[in-house]
Amino acid sequence: MNPYPKCIKIKSKMKCSICNKDILGNVITDKEGLQKVVFDKGHNAQPINNGRCCDRCNNTKVIPARIMNAYNYDKNSKNKNFNNKTK
Repeated sequence: MNPYPKCIKIKSKMKCSICNKDILGNVITDKEGLQKVVFDKGHNAQPINNGRCCDRCNNTKVIPARIMNAYNYDKNSKNKNFNNKTK
């Protein structure tokens, strides 16, 4: 069972280094009904840039870029299969 059933998003003081929108932090309500900020620093934006990024950019830009880098994906290749580096 999830000990923190309610999680809401709040504006943090940081901007996304990719889209320049506000980074949203996570606030949980504990068993006693107290609200606590648990994370409001965004995500590591590498390999896109060296800043911090929002959830949306992390999911749509950063993670796909990391996967492509990990598998040495060639965007210009006619064959869109991943080329594994361990060959």
